[in-house]
Amino acid sequence: MFEYQYGIRLSDGQLSQFRRKLIQIFAQEYDIKSNRLWNCLRVKAKCLDFEEASKLAVPVSVLLYLERQNEVYRTRFKDVCKYVEELEPWEYIDAYVFDDTFSWLFVITHEELKCLVVGLQE
Repeated sequence: MFEYQYGIRLSDGQLSQFRRKLIQIFAQEYDIKSNRLWNCLRVKAKCLDFEEASKLAVPVSVLLYLERQNEVYRTRFKDVCKYVEELEPWEYIDAYVFDDTFSWLFVITHEELKCLVVGLQE
């Protein structure tokens, strides 16, 4: 998988803080060594194809947590979409898009780029 180049990579301290908050608000019994965060969601999420989900009303400025790389970026939603569209078919992604409010979550899964959406309006 190629490196994300569209935003500002945040520090490991910020990564830990954001990951902890995501788990606290959206997940249950999450163990990073044995599962993906999106498999442990305790909130009801709507499942959409990436193409459909990318048209939702997502704020421009977002945070992107790339779970497989264990990195977090401050970036723009359109750049996240561009990155996903540039992935090769064999490249896997498990990514979480959110903002500082933690009132919504946009998950991009490696399963045929299915997206799980919580708290965003169509």
